[in-house]
Amino acid sequence: MVKNNQFREDLFYRIHAMRINLPPLRERGTDIDEIIIKKIHELSVYYKVRAKGISSEFFETLRQNPWPGNIRQLINVLEYALASAGSDPTLVPKHLPPEYRLVGIDFDMAEENDTTRMIDEVLTFNGDFPRLNVFRQTLEKIYLERLLKKADGNRKTASSLSGISQSQLYTLLGKYNLPGFGSQ
Repeated sequence: MVKNNQFREDLFYRIHAMRINLPPLRERGTDIDEIIIKKIHELSVYYKVRAKGISSEFFETLRQNPWPGNIRQLINVLEYALASAGSDPTLVPKHLPPEYRLVGIDFDMAEENDTTRMIDEVLTFNGDFPRLNVFRQTLEKIYLERLLKKADGNRKTASSLSGISQSQLYTLLGKYNLPGFGSQ
């Protein structure tokens, strides 16, 4: 701007005395956790809502985002999460906008043809047309089996991929007598 006579050269040298290198949010690693904690606290005070706990899955999901809008984008997402959480005491990935929950998920696991085949398999099981609740339960069990395989036995990954809390995941695994996780 100085070269194009759009900014005074003397003023440029006055403000250029100290240079601060501030990397973008996506390059800050786990620093984002501290920023999230501070901003959630500030937003809770500002909006006069009860302070929320923050799940490790919530942090992990936010760490995976590229944040092209840097801190302003993060603050907008945190405001959404607080509003979405309502009276829930802890922020989890389901409180995030959908496009932020989906970052890092590999969708090649279930192609449309595979899904159609799976539905056909459930509908033609034993030659009988299943009742709706049986159909839902069967699909849910198949989903959980594939989720366990995709997460390679890691409960945090499975919880993050599915968008449900670890306790909900354990409840569903128990419902279908599926194996749990090792100590991770």
